[in-house]
Amino acid sequence: MSRATHESAMLAALQDIRLPEVAEGGAPADLAAAVALGAVLALGAAGLVRLLLRRRRARRAPTLSDRLDALGGQEAAVRRVGLLHLARDHLPAHYTAVKPDLYRRDTDLDLDALEATLRRHV
Repeated sequence: MSRATHESAMLAALQDIRLPEVAEGGAPADLAAAVALGAVLALGAAGLVRLLLRRRRARRAPTLSDRLDALGGQEAAVRRVGLLHLARDHLPAHYTAVKPDLYRRDTDLDLDALEATLRRHV
């Protein structure tokens, strides 16, 4: 082997690998590849956003019975306000009848009777 052949082979080996200037299919193939890659990236991003923004399952709203049970161990003032709110929401006619006496000093609201009325409503 001559030195010139050896040198030309070495120089040929040192050159970078190059893709052809025009790929098979031309510009439409390049465009289709770019659209496909963009669609895959968009679907991936949409899936990630959906995963991040997913709401937790809605908890079951407390029923009237649950709310009455929660008020059971409270002190009288808190229990009174809670029962009156529940009466206003669930028994408006009864609340309207009791409302004029709420701020009078000489009357006292029977919390047990109000709770019993609300439990009958359940």
